[in-house]
This record gives sequence, structure tokens and C-alpha cells, in this order.
Amino acid sequence: MNGALRQDSRTDDLIFDCYALIEFLSTAFTLEAGDVILTGTPSGVGFAQQPPVRLVPGDRVRVEIEGLGAIENEVIVEPEAAARF
Repeated sequence: MNGALRQDSRTDDLIFDCYALIEFLSTAFTLEAGDVILTGTPSGVGFAQQPPVRLVPGDRVRVEIEGLGAIENEVIVEPEAAARF
């Protein structure tokens, strides 16, 4: 967050490997190109730190997958129109 490394992990650290996750999920529904499989979070998550660290508007979060690429987003205030739902 904001240039500081908060979490660093590998798929080798997962309880179930990627192949098993895909096999299990594909028995329940069809996986399509662009689907994202969320597996949880490694150690270093902000709310578990002392004191807890939360994202605030203006923070920048970068997620990188070695050999694939990276995505970076800025945290913004939720638009009021979205808050009504």
C-alpha cells in the first residue's frame, strides 16, 4: 500500500493447490475466461496489525503476479448513488 510491501506469498502456500481449486469449482459451475478465483489472504492483512491499518481515500494499492503483470488502483470515496443499493 502506497509503495510499502504489506503481503508477499506464493501459490505454493495455499492449503489446496490451484489445480484442485479449479477442479472443485468447475464441478459446481462453468469457469469462463476472465473469471477470478479468490483464495483468501496471506499474513500481513491490515486489520490484523497493531494498530489496525485500514485503507482510506487516496491510498494506492498494487497487486502483482510474477510473470503475469500488475494492477494498481486508488481508493476513492464511494459515490452516493452506489451507497443507496
